[in-house]
This record gives sequence, C-alpha cells and structure tokens, in this order.
Amino acid sequence: MLNKNGWGYREFLFAGAVLFIALLVTTFFVIRLYKGLPDLSSFLTEPLSYQDIEENLDYKSLEYINGYYKQDITTGVIVVSTDNLLKYDIIKKKDLKDTDNNDLCKGYSLIRKEKGELISKSYIKCDNYVTEGYQSWRVSK
Repeated sequence: MLNKNGWGYREFLFAGAVLFIALLVTTFFVIRLYKGLPDLSSFLTEPLSYQDIEENLDYKSLEYINGYYKQDITTGVIVVSTDNLLKYDIIKKKDLKDTDNNDLCKGYSLIRKEKGELISKSYIKCDNYVTEGYQSWRVSK
C-alpha cells in the first residue's frame, strides 16, 4: 500500500471510508445507548412526600398572593386553589405528585393576615392521603 512517495489517492479514500463507517457505527450505538437509559432527572431530584407538597403549596400560594392579588388583605381568608396556581404557571403538575406513591394531589391554601404578616395553611387530597381538616367544597370539581 505504501510506496516510497507515501499514500496514494486510493489508499486515502479507503482509509477515509473505513473511518467514516466506524463513525457511523459508533454514532448508532451511542444513540441507542442514550435512548435506553432511564430519565436521570428523577434520580437527581429528591423524592416529594405529602408534607413537602403542602409546604411547597404554602410557599407558592404566598408568591401568588404577592404577585397577583392587588387588594389589601384585612380580616378575611383568601382561598388559593392548585388549579389557580397551575393556571398562572406558578406551580407545575410534577410539584403536586408524591413520588413514593406516584400519587397526584389537588388542594388549596387558606391565606390570612395575622399580626401584619401573611400566613398560609395548605390542605391537599390525594388517592392515598388527605390533610386533616380538608374541605372538599373549597376546591372546584
């Protein structure tokens, strides 16, 4: 193959074709391996429990009130439902799912003013869990 002048055009094309075929085969197997892997994001995030969902709902409800509610809160109670938080894209459906039981929850937060500070208490209902004191009439069907 090699002569005293180095590689010829034929050898160059042959070596290039072999390298190109090797690249195609490698790419095929890398893509196949990547598609076969499970979703790694579920392993990187901590699992959510029902209490985590309630705490997150408390925080997001206060964020909603501060961002969208223009009236001054006095002695009344404001109800913020999970449907409302989803509607305004403040919370995602994955934030309402218990990862241990794969259980999607629905609920609401009661927000009131105490001593000049906004307080939120959240209630959720899932297939396998209901917060004590949950009132189903507060959530739209």
